Formats: sequence, structure tokens, C-alpha cells
Amino acid sequence: MSLNYRRRPFRKFYFSSGQIGILFFVWIIPGHLSFYNLITVQDDLWFMSYQRVGDSRGKVIQMYFQYNESMSEVLKIGFLGAGKMATALASGFVATGKLKPQNLIGSDPYPGALKVFEENTGGQITDKNTDVARDADLIFLAVKPEKVGDALDSIQTYWRESQCLISIVAGAKLEQLAAHLPAGARILRVMPNTPALVGSSASAFALGEFATRVDAEITTSLLNSVGITEEVTEHLLDAVTGLSGSGPAFVYQFIEALSDGGVASGLPRELATKLAAQTVAGAAKMVLET
Repeated sequence: MSLNYRRRPFRKFYFSSGQIGILFFVWIIPGHLSFYNLITVQDDLWFMSYQRVGDSRGKVIQMYFQYNESMSEVLKIGFLGAGKMATALASGFVATGKLKPQNLIGSDPYPGALKVFEENTGGQITDKNTDVARDADLIFLAVKPEKVGDALDSIQTYWRESQCLISIVAGAKLEQLAAHLPAGARILRVMPNTPALVGSSASAFALGEFATRVDAEITTSLLNSVGITEEVTEHLLDAVTGLSGSGPAFVYQFIEALSDGGVASGLPRELATKLAAQTVAGAAKMVLET
């Protein structure tokens, strides 16, 4: 990603040493630097770049600066796979203003899935994964588990160092994902759940070896637009899959059982289901808030 500084002649930058945490203020002549990472802080957009200081070890320090622009103006997001979960996430990002439709693209081999994705998000659609790889800064992998290798292999030669992959594929481990991308690729693994379809997902994510705190902040900001999210280590994601990933299916059964009891006692099915669902939703809200 390149930015035109000529419209903004001077900006104040922050240099931060990751080892000693000291901040310096300096003035930079515009046009001398390129930037490739993003971070959102309370919906403001921060860019992050790297510069080596002149010591024998070539230590890397981080440089931060802020534009008064929202993430939706700059970040381009792509989806490899445009099924229900991809559509739910993408539509949530758009609906909450995290992403503009013109900065969204989804790929899928099935025209029906692409049509639904386009109708619900307003984003671009394609049947070529390479189009996503060319256009997107942040790529969500949302294919079936058996298609992971093929999907990533198809974009490997188009992968840029500036890009980040977020996988929502159940069971696909970070090591497996990394094997299909160039060395050093920034990867995150996310476990959302089906209530993302109504903006109430309970998600957790783990960072890959080369993913940064910047990547974590962006992922948190995006996933919080369709529910809540927490960061965990990868070994806990199997437990997350069993709990929040599979949990809704058990809750559906519980609601159905409550509804059945209401019907057996004389209530109409529609009313019984409505009362049962609201009872569970209310009880869940009390657990979260009291």
C-alpha cells in the first residue's frame, strides 16, 4: 500500500523501541517511506512501518503515526470462499462501518454463493482466488477444510509481504496454513460461531508466529463488529471449537425442548418458541452483565 504525502506536507511521527519502550518525536520529509501495516485504536487508523537504526545489530524499531481517517477508507478485505459464514462476517463489517463495500471482494466457485455474498454486502465478486490476492490487504480464508491447500496454493505466487491471512476454517492449524504460503507470512486463526449470522458471534483467535499486535488489533476490531472476540493461544482453539463453536447447536436443542414443553401445556408453537428463545437470551444477558 502506498500513500500520497504531497497533500499532507508534514506529519509528526512516533518512534518506539520495542526493547526499552522510549518514544521520540521527529519530523520526517514526506515521500521517503512506505507503509504496510495497519492498526485501529478506537476506530482511528494507524499505519505502522519499520526502520533499522544504525547499530551493528541492525535492531528494528517501530514507527507509528496517525491519520484522521477510519479503517473503512483504506483497508481492503478479501474472502476466499463466499459461503454463509463469510457473508455473515463481511455484511457485519459493512453494516457497522468497519468496511466500505467498494473495499470488499469475495471469491467462490459457486455462482449461487457469490450472488448471495454480493446481495448482502455490496462487495465485488469473482470466481478467481487470484483476484482476491491481487486486491486485498487482509484475506479471510473461509473454505471447507478439505479445500484449504488448494485455495492457498492458488494465491501463493501472488502473496505480498504486506498481506495478512485470517483463517476461519475449523481444524486448520497455523502450521498447516503456513505450509502453503511464503515463509514469514502473517497468519491468524479464528474460531467464530454461527450467531455471527445475526451479529452475535462468540469468537476467539490465535496469532501465528509472524503475526503482529497490529494484526491482533485489527482482527479484534473487525470481529467485535459481529459479536465479541477474545485472543487465546492456539492450543485452546480446540476447546473453543467445542464450546462456542458447537455450543449453539446444543442451545437450539434446549430452546426446542422448552418450546415443546410449552406446546404440551397448551401454548401455540410460535409463542412457545418465542418465549423460550427470549428466556435463554435474557438469562444469557444476566450472566454476562451481573
